[in-house]
Amino acid sequence: MAGGGYSVQRGGMDAQANSLDIAADEVADIKAEILDPYCSSMEELGGPDTGPAYLRFSAAWQAEAETLKGALEETADKIRTSSANYHSADEHTVAGLTTAAAATAGPPSVNTLTASHTGPTPFG
Repeated sequence: MAGGGYSVQRGGMDAQANSLDIAADEVADIKAEILDPYCSSMEELGGPDTGPAYLRFSAAWQAEAETLKGALEETADKIRTSSANYHSADEHTVAGLTTAAAATAGPPSVNTLTASHTGPTPFG
């Protein structure tokens, strides 16, 4: 958009949304690295002293990671929606201005009267 005011660079917003998608994928990868406690015995988890603590940690991390992944994906989707809305509004504005410019092409028609044709003024 030339001139003053503001503009939204669609590519910039898309790049941010893509970065959030990558972050969501990384969270999913980290989540997968946390051992699923239901596939392991208590001995594999460190015995009766550490096994229950790991079970609680793993369950909490799995839930938190899923929440974080969902929030990142939702934010990326909202950015994409905003980008599309800005782009649509820009197109609508350009179309409106183009139509208005075409309708007023040519010299403006201004009706002016000289002072002698206006009649008496309120000032006498």
